Amino acid sequence: MLPLIFCGLTAACGPSSPSARIDLVAALPTAERRALHDPDAAIRAELVAVGADRLPAIVTDAPARLIFPVRMPTRARLTARLALQPGSSGATVRIGISDDRFYDELLRLPIARPADGPAAWRAVDVDLAAYSGWQWSVFYHPARRTWKLVLNADATPGGSVVWLQPAIDLRD
Repeated sequence: MLPLIFCGLTAACGPSSPSARIDLVAALPTAERRALHDPDAAIRAELVAVGADRLPAIVTDAPARLIFPVRMPTRARLTARLALQPGSSGATVRIGISDDRFYDELLRLPIARPADGPAAWRAVDVDLAAYSGWQWSVFYHPARRTWKLVLNADATPGGSVVWLQPAIDLRD
């Protein structure tokens, strides 16, 4: 028998959420990888130099697709910083979500090679609240679903995209 839970107007209702942070670099082994050539070579985890620091990142040689099975924490958001690797011409990043019945594109971002100088980092912050936590619905229970978070790097015209510290966090 399930315990009875009282939900007042100020109380947090619904089942407890999974871990508050999902590190996608650490979750890379659980992801489905698709690439034009060898997926293990085209999609890889690396430590990337950013200033004096070396930070965890996923590098995708476009065209490539990562599909992460995730159960979202409450008020979820996807955060990362994106850039092209040196020598890359350009790419388009797409982020989407699916539950095998539909696919929602959440972000489409072209990334061009800077005219000169170091890679220009682009901050990404995608709200995933519609796919996480408890919702006021009899039928829609996103916290009970395992979603497919889809990260794409499209070759436009071609290159490697660095996804620096991609993670799913709680929204502030």
